[in-house]
Amino acid sequence: MLEGLVKNAEIAAKENISSGINLDASSDALHRKLVSLSSEAPGMPLDFLEKTRVVREEHYCVPAFLFDCHGTMSFSYEVGHKEEQIYNTITNGHNGPEVKTKKNTYIVYTPSNGTVNDSLTLFASGNIRLAPQIKRLYTRLDPNRLADVEDLEFPADVETCSFDIPKPRAFKECVEPIMEESLRKKVQSSVASRTYVRGLSLDGSRIEKGEPQRVFLGLYRVVCNYNGREYSMWAAGDGKDAYIEGAPVDSVRLRAYNAFTDNLAKASAPPVKAVGCLLFFLAAVGAFIAWAALANSHGSSDFLIGILCALLAAGFIALYIFLRQKRKVRMANAQSDLDAFNAERRKAAEPFRARKTLRGIYSKGVDDAGSDVPGEQTASEQRPAAYKQTAPPARSETTGTTTASVAKQTQAAARPAEPRFALSLNDIKAIGSADDKTGRPAEPRFALSLNDIKAIGSTDDKTGNPAGHRPALSLDDIGGVGRPKNSITGDRP
Repeated sequence: MLEGLVKNAEIAAKENISSGINLDASSDALHRKLVSLSSEAPGMPLDFLEKTRVVREEHYCVPAFLFDCHGTMSFSYEVGHKEEQIYNTITNGHNGPEVKTKKNTYIVYTPSNGTVNDSLTLFASGNIRLAPQIKRLYTRLDPNRLADVEDLEFPADVETCSFDIPKPRAFKECVEPIMEESLRKKVQSSVASRTYVRGLSLDGSRIEKGEPQRVFLGLYRVVCNYNGREYSMWAAGDGKDAYIEGAPVDSVRLRAYNAFTDNLAKASAPPVKAVGCLLFFLAAVGAFIAWAALANSHGSSDFLIGILCALLAAGFIALYIFLRQKRKVRMANAQSDLDAFNAERRKAAEPFRARKTLRGIYSKGVDDAGSDVPGEQTASEQRPAAYKQTAPPARSETTGTTTASVAKQTQAAARPAEPRFALSLNDIKAIGSADDKTGRPAEPRFALSLNDIKAIGSTDDKTGNPAGHRPALSLDDIGGVGRPKNSITGDRP
């Protein structure tokens, strides 16, 4: 059981581990995160939570590097600006040559260059097997959340991984691509404010890094079984960041979700501006023709043409308004369909968000119907009794090795079960029943009230302690209830 902690101490001493992230997420926090992720995935089967059984909870301690990086990137491009050219032209008019002034606008491009810089603190896994999980959960972790090495605590069943990724490889594969992508985004942002840009070229980057720190990162793996297949939820040490690996997908629901989102995107798209402009232009032309026809009408034919043009203009305006209203209706319907789809997921997860627990180690010893599940362990029972373990052990001032504190990490004594009481359910049922031999009613036993029975095993209102310290009621005590006391001794027969 302590093998992982011993290895933890050895690696901490050998690799000079300075800090890390504890495994301190509660079972309730992991359960809530699993329910939340399952209900948020659009393609998750609706019966996933109902049929899933949480099989086990695994604990890992993963070594990693902490890099403080500063990068610069230079770039060149051509930036354009408008220039105007004013010139005169001579044309032949009715009264002779006429001089007209014209203006020509064009874009002039000139070479330019610039430099951007960025600083990031990034984590890279030191272990090959769990590198994808560390990359997804810890790459951009805030270093202020790290705990000092002397404050690190891990459970006794933790699996401690070894450093098997060299520092240069960890930097090149995990850190360098992120830094370059961040610098490229800064270049795009710096030129986005300019209206006319062409020929953007990245001239290269330079990334500086100091000596990385070595840290321990806690990692949870919650294994679930759904329809005979296992799926894993990986979570950070505090349980706040997590994801489900290889989650089951309901292809029908996923296609429906994609269709609803596509419909909403299409319905939300603004009407084509060209269509609107054309309609208004035709409406304006029709109105002008109608006005001209009415103003200069000398006969019924011209007046009729004017009326038709006016009606045409009104028709164009009405058509444009109709299209806008139809777009709003489509948007409302698409949003309603998507909301109804999402409501199904929320409804399936609601019992588990409120009080119902997933089957398995988080079920608190009851199955879906509420009956006891034989042999079922809760998450707290599955974890070692000494859940909090100090790791790594304190170093020796002379040799630098650490062994003394490993002995401290012993399992805590199991809490004894609450005492049960002498009054059993059969004893209670026997009160007031008929005698099996004579058939006569048994001695009346009325002094034991329902409140007395309910009080057995309950909590004391004043102290908050279990009320199991009350004297147990024996059958003789119950049998004497209601009988007259001896007038001399005060005892009941």
